Amino acid sequence: MIEGEVERVNIKVLADNVVGFRGRLLGQHGASYYVEVYSGGSTKRILVDSGWNGDALLFNMKALNLDPRSIDAIVITHGHWDHTGGLVKVLEGSAGKTIPIIMHPYAMKTAFISDPSLRPVGIVSFGDLGELKKLGGYPILSKDTVKIAPGVATTGEIERKNDFERVEENYIFVDEDGKLRHDDILDDIALVIKFKDGVGVITGCGHSGIVNILEKAISLSNSERVKFVLGGFHLSEASEERISRTIKSLSSLNIENIYAGHCTGMRAICEMRRAFGTKFKQIHVGMEIEMG
Repeated sequence: MIEGEVERVNIKVLADNVVGFRGRLLGQHGASYYVEVYSGGSTKRILVDSGWNGDALLFNMKALNLDPRSIDAIVITHGHWDHTGGLVKVLEGSAGKTIPIIMHPYAMKTAFISDPSLRPVGIVSFGDLGELKKLGGYPILSKDTVKIAPGVATTGEIERKNDFERVEENYIFVDEDGKLRHDDILDDIALVIKFKDGVGVITGCGHSGIVNILEKAISLSNSERVKFVLGGFHLSEASEERISRTIKSLSSLNIENIYAGHCTGMRAICEMRRAFGTKFKQIHVGMEIEMG
């Protein structure tokens, strides 16, 4: 159970596939969010994922008047290249500050696809955790929920309860003790923010299934109301049935605001816009969200 609660949160989108119109900003395939959490007179600044291009990420941070040295913690939602590629640049920009980096132990696995041809999809921007430690990173690898601040925690490993929310990409494999197996992406986690009157959730790709993720967050926060869910919902390659069942399940939850981008896919974005109206917004680089 998540202890404590936050008063308000400010989120700035640093990386996404779509760029907004707020000044000169750079887009990239990937996701990264700068999250400021305010509670009890103190502020905690959390970076959720780092996109794939660190130079573009730092460019956008500078354009938005954000300093890498201000980051107090980093959450890596899963170990894919488009969510970890900017991590080294961020740590270099933090001037050696010790920054906890929270991720699932499986995030460091070797992952690749073979369709249409062989290429890596796992972490490619650094070799091992030792490299991050030299730059000031303090890796915390956990399958369990990790508390970051009062009212703020990671989900830990997410139970796959809904039969329609399975990992559909059967071309992703991991090398495990010299044997290849299909990757269920069990390292997929999310950030949970508990308010007095509800809960907020930030995902990376949502490989665990966005409904599974929300149900875990609701359980951890003991909240019946979802103030917002933000991130990638990974429906870009989903069947029409899965998109339909996802929307139906989301409609059954008490959700006030839905912000989707990155890997959600245009078909799913259009269907959710129709289903949820003004509750739904598409994420873009430079977008700023204030909740409290």
